[in-house]
Amino acid sequence: MRPTREQDLVVLLSLIRLLQTDLRAAMDRLHAQTGTTGSDRAQLELLADHGPMTVPGLAREQDVTRQHVQVICDGLQARGLVEWQDNPGHKRSRLAAITNAGYKLIDQARMRESRWLLDLAGTFSSSGLEEARRTLEALRRRL
Repeated sequence: MRPTREQDLVVLLSLIRLLQTDLRAAMDRLHAQTGTTGSDRAQLELLADHGPMTVPGLAREQDVTRQHVQVICDGLQARGLVEWQDNPGHKRSRLAAITNAGYKLIDQARMRESRWLLDLAGTFSSSGLEEARRTLEALRRRL
């Protein structure tokens, strides 16, 4: 007997959760030599793409706590990947800015990811990827 659409959706959602865990682990392995975490790279990517931001601004962009971002940015600053700048718009909320070393790390990380994704994409058909994309987009719209 064929599973119902509800059962199919339960399986799909379970696979999405597992995929998220697998993807996080794969990214950690891919970037292991950098000594950075996914959270580290998320801050650096936001700063590289959007310029200096406050810790509360970074937290809002990711829907995480300010305290979480503060700890990460302090660690990145200690490693020379982020620097603190005065914020002309607010005396107490400094701006986190990516340094040249941070840009270099993110550029290299993006190149590694691009090569990995190119290899991974070759294992799927274009039509299969397109169908998966459409299904996930439709699911997101419903949520």
